[in-house]
Amino acid sequence: MDDLRDLMVPPGTTLMRDPRNVAVRDLEESDRVALLGVPWDWGITGRPGSRHSPAKIRSYLYSMKTFSPVHGELRFAPRDLGDVKIAPGDWETTGKRVTNALQLIYSQFPHVIILGGDHSITEWTLTPLLEEYERVGLILLDAHYDMRSVEEGYTSGLWLYNLVKKYRGKLVASIVGIGEYANPPYLAERAEEAGFKVIPAQTVLNDPSTVYDAIEYIEGEADAYYISIDMDHIDQAFAPGVNSPSHLGLYPQHTIMLLEEAIPVLCPKGVDIVEVVPHLDVADATVRLSALIAAKIHHLFTGACK
Repeated sequence: MDDLRDLMVPPGTTLMRDPRNVAVRDLEESDRVALLGVPWDWGITGRPGSRHSPAKIRSYLYSMKTFSPVHGELRFAPRDLGDVKIAPGDWETTGKRVTNALQLIYSQFPHVIILGGDHSITEWTLTPLLEEYERVGLILLDAHYDMRSVEEGYTSGLWLYNLVKKYRGKLVASIVGIGEYANPPYLAERAEEAGFKVIPAQTVLNDPSTVYDAIEYIEGEADAYYISIDMDHIDQAFAPGVNSPSHLGLYPQHTIMLLEEAIPVLCPKGVDIVEVVPHLDVADATVRLSALIAAKIHHLFTGACK
């Protein structure tokens, strides 16, 4: 009679039992690249739910295989530090916690990948760098300028303007992917006044090589660098599950082109991925794409940045 243990597998075991089918979850964790979740979305005025994206993105990231035909074998997983302890609805308390956490993490790890959350988290994740360095270079992938003013309350669309006002002259930035008919004109004026390089989505669609202008504009102009990826800069055909979906947005390969060039050149201290709303996604397309982008960033950090 068969032994019952020989007929069973542990819960969650995949149907394909290939012992060499290694996934990211099976790798030893890196001591150079940290992963942090910031499940905050109380700055959303449109389609909330991005507080749930760190967990969803992680689930796909860790299930990914470890081989890239472009970059070779990934040998380490990021060091997952968990999520910042959010105070739901409390912007001030949460902001202090995120800022304090990043201050410690930047001092302990050369690089950190941050999973939001809405885009207001970038005000907090950039603040420790702006406090420490004379000048910080930013590449922002976004369909919007995020330089709004509002009559009352708070929105994720004003974080960049807050930083510009507080740290005048310390932030040099390129904004890539500004959408068609997605912003009021005063935001373009503010970006110009701040001296930012703006590369509209339509420009990149017409000539993909223009994404490299974003790197050239800030390279050598700062003491530390940061990349912020609002997933709404990608066309809604590829990224439907975001706070503010984009028509005529960039294609995922444009984003990858930029990251594959920017990360080895700039070796940014941090990269965030924000504004993914899992419950509005279609077949987890946006979540899966975000996980792939996170894996690509991590692979580039471990292979190209020493």
